[in-house]
Amino acid sequence: LLGSVEEVSGDLARLRGAVSLETEARCWAALRSYCKAARAAMGGARKADLAEARSTACQPRRALALQLRAEKKRLLSELEAALVAVESRSRKAGKPLSTVAMP
Repeated sequence: LLGSVEEVSGDLARLRGAVSLETEARCWAALRSYCKAARAAMGGARKADLAEARSTACQPRRALALQLRAEKKRLLSELEAALVAVESRSRKAGKPLSTVAMP
């Protein structure tokens, strides 16, 4: 779905090989967009969730739900940052990540 016309037309055996840098960038952008949309759909700030969960007026079940939501937001944020770093490393190398040595 994210491949260029040249990559997906013709012999489909070529799809087993490395993708182009542009296709890889579209993949990273799609994943980053998902992370951002998922965090936005959860609403509110992570720190606000944690503060409410720690308040004495918060029921235990709600506190646990807020902690879970805050953790999901944290993980999505970390994943988004990692995707930015990977895309940057790939762009600096000038070739797709599958052909770049990982540290």
